[in-house]
Order: sequence, then structure tokens, then C-alpha cells
Amino acid sequence: MKFGVPNAIKHWCELGDNLDRYTWVQHDGTNFGVQELEDGPFLFTTSYVKRLGGLHGGDWSARITVNTKVQ
Repeated sequence: MKFGVPNAIKHWCELGDNLDRYTWVQHDGTNFGVQELEDGPFLFTTSYVKRLGGLHGGDWSARITVNTKVQ
């Protein structure tokens, strides 16, 4: 879904967004996940991991990388 800002920032993806591909590459359904999204010339990889503990069950960290697809 794109919001009406000058550079159309995406906050999540849906089937109707016409992405080339998006899928979970790895995940355990609870504590970590790696997903890839292809959008035009770009390949986005997002990684999430949860560190257990704390007052609310843990803390999440995320890493987002963007590369251009090899033509």
C-alpha cells in the first residue's frame, strides 16, 4: 500500500500492489523471520529477530537492505 506522499512510501504489501514477488525466505513464526520483496528494479530484504525477556516478552530488532536486481 502506498501513501500519498511525493515519493510514495510503502508501509506494507498486499497482492494488489503488483509486486514482482514477495515471500518469507525463513521464519519460525515466533522469534525471527527473513522476507524478500521485489519491486521494479529493487530487491528488499527485511530481517526480524526477537530478543526474549523484559516486561513485555522481548524486544524486536529489524534490518532492511535494498539492492538493485541484476539484469
